[in-house]
This record gives sequence, structure tokens and C-alpha cells, in this order.
Amino acid sequence: MHIAVCLVSLLPICFGSSLTRCSPPSGEPTCVCKTHHGTIDLTKITQNNGSAKFADSDFFHGYYHYQYNPCFGFSVGSEGDCNNGNTAICQDEKTLVSTIDTEAMYYDSEGNYELHYSGGDKSRTGIVYLHCDEAAVNPIINTTGDSETPYLYLFNLYTNEACIKKHSSGSDDSGYIGAILISLALTGLLAYFIIGGIILKFHQKKSGTDIIPNKRFWFSLPFLVKIISI
Repeated sequence: MHIAVCLVSLLPICFGSSLTRCSPPSGEPTCVCKTHHGTIDLTKITQNNGSAKFADSDFFHGYYHYQYNPCFGFSVGSEGDCNNGNTAICQDEKTLVSTIDTEAMYYDSEGNYELHYSGGDKSRTGIVYLHCDEAAVNPIINTTGDSETPYLYLFNLYTNEACIKKHSSGSDDSGYIGAILISLALTGLLAYFIIGGIILKFHQKKSGTDIIPNKRFWFSLPFLVKIISI
């Protein structure tokens, strides 16, 4: 069972092509994600006073109630392991599901975002799926507990703060756009050499270095650059 839980917790690493970890901007908690698409900032729906944002009596599944706070740790209960100030998710105010220092946000190519947690009792882990809901000014959370996989707790958080906020200016996209332009330029240059080489080799029957398109220009380019730099 412990092996299964460990394997589940390593899914973002094993399948890095489907999930990308988002590092928060400098000085921001891990519940903040900024990409070229925009920003998700959950600090507006959390509490930074040592208590849990989500701890209502209707936040339960089966026989268990849950307490959760993104961004910042909290303490709850007088017994168990959730009263250390480092709790992210707790079960029944005593069973530690995960710690806040393990919080990490991930996103996929379809624009889905989720928070991953670990460090709980008996290797418990948690995933909070973020759902963009512009009408949910007051966030709504529910859970299926660990009914699908033992010790892996799944939650769904609906809030308008999970909707990507577009950057106010295009300056934040400059790096992304620049990378695209460079990629296009390199692709075009590669196609130029490949197509040109094929034409020179098979149509004009060239061989050796003579299959390089505009050979004289490319061979003299280093000297031209040196002259310009002087």
C-alpha cells in the first residue's frame, strides 16, 4: 500500500510532459502561479492567521470531516499531528493529511491547474483540483476523501480566483514571444540548408562542401562578423 501511495505522489515527475510545475514569483507563496498565460493567485481566498479557511461542518466525506488552507500553514485540534502550524490538510482535526511546506502547483497543456501535497501520516498525500468559476466569489470545496486510492485524498475547489488573470501589458509575454520567434527562425534556417543541399546534390550534382547553399557567404561569415566587431 505504501508503495502505491509513493508511486501516485510521483506522477508529476514520471509524466512531466502532461504536468508542469509552476514556481511562484519571488517572495510569493506556492499557491501563486505566473506563466505567459496569466496569473493564478489563491492568497485572496486563504487565511494567514494560523487557522484553516475551509473547516465547515459540511466539508466532509463519509464519516470524516476535513480542514484545509492553501498558501499558509495552520493548527487545529489538541490531539494528533495537525496542531504544529505546518498543516495544509487535516482529517477530523487530528490526522495529518499533508503539510504546507510540500505545496506545489501544477498545470497541463489544457489549462487545468492543481495543487499537490504530501508529508501526511502514513505517507498520506492530497491533490486539490482548481476549477475556474467566475460566479464563485465565495469559494466552494468538496472532497471524495481517499475513496479512490487509499491515502490519496482528492479535493475540488471552485473559485473565481482559479480563473487566470491576464497580464495588464504585453511586456510579460515578451520572453515567450521571443522564444517562438527564435524557434521559427532556427526552423527556417534548418529547412533552408536541407532543401538547398538536396537541390545542389541531386539536381546540380554537387558534392562535399559544395552542397552547402551560398557556400562562400557562410564560409566568410566569421570574418565579416570579426570585421564588424572591430
